[in-house]
Amino acid sequence: MEIDPVQALRARHEAQGLRLHARTAIPGWLGERLDVGWAIDVMHPLAG
Repeated sequence: MEIDPVQALRARHEAQGLRLHARTAIPGWLGERLDVGWAIDVMHPLAG
């Protein structure tokens, strides 16, 4: 019996409590400028 990969992925997501839908990947960014200093502080462990 062949396993349907889409159904397998949906079952895995459901087991992990993930709720994916058509708007899942839409960012909440409103066009504001990047705060480079903040981004470096957050992303680089030795910054700050």
